[in-house]
Amino acid sequence: MTSQMHYYSVYGLTVASEFEMPELRVSNDNNVDVTIRRGDIDRPLPTNETGTRIELGPDLQIIDWTTIGKFNIVGTSEIVVDIKEGVSEALMRVPLLGSVMALLLQLRGQLVLHGSAVRMGEGSVGFLGDKMAGKSTTAGAFVSSGHKLLTDDVLPIITTGVPLVVPGFAQMKFTAESAAQMKISGAEVLEELIHPQFQKRQHSVQDHFSQELTKLGQLYILQRAKEPAIEEINATLQFQILVRFSFMHRFGKDSLRTLKGAEFTRQCAALADLHKVSVLRVPDDISRVFEVVPLVEKHLNG
Repeated sequence: MTSQMHYYSVYGLTVASEFEMPELRVSNDNNVDVTIRRGDIDRPLPTNETGTRIELGPDLQIIDWTTIGKFNIVGTSEIVVDIKEGVSEALMRVPLLGSVMALLLQLRGQLVLHGSAVRMGEGSVGFLGDKMAGKSTTAGAFVSSGHKLLTDDVLPIITTGVPLVVPGFAQMKFTAESAAQMKISGAEVLEELIHPQFQKRQHSVQDHFSQELTKLGQLYILQRAKEPAIEEINATLQFQILVRFSFMHRFGKDSLRTLKGAEFTRQCAALADLHKVSVLRVPDDISRVFEVVPLVEKHLNG
């Protein structure tokens, strides 16, 4: 029996999926780039300490989570999902639209960073940093100030020609403390997902989302400080930051040998040569996060 397919637009792709994905914008485009389907994947769930398995190859990429299920990326146009019994589809979609899609996008030639981005006029800014560095909170301050969200968590960039940020979907993740500071009209708090690694609630921000490819203005690596400030850094450090905060780095050293490692290195070097990375010092006091907005606006337009 043929399953009903649902068609969506995300990360610049038209996706045909056997799973309903209410986070995504419905698409009427019949030119499908990626198909997502259910399947029985014949291997055990990982039992190692991290609870994850990543195996990379020429035509098949494997990403498994003990607590969620198994995912195969076949070539660059198919994802097969085997959900662990008892796990909700809503929970499964978090890694599917996160790390799994990030790997697929890298395979398709984009530079994929772990960060958030917002549209500012005709340009965009992105925020990079370690886990809980405040990427989503900083982006939320810009959205609260009238700018549009482009993507949260997975930040794909087309590096051929003028660098362009590829939009994701209209959803942001905030801790309770961060959410209390946000002033995003019409934002909807979504169902809480119970998982030991999820410390944030998802928020739908449909009215504050841009679906357009947007010229990259600047990327900022976030650092905590007493006072907000922007610091310029040399190209070597910019390159190192881009590598460190890429999904390729998260997938391990093997990814550089098996997944277009030379292309990835060229992408990072090209952005570094354009001086697209700066340091943004964000106040330790989360209630002052809005102070960085005019600072970045001036820097981007200056």
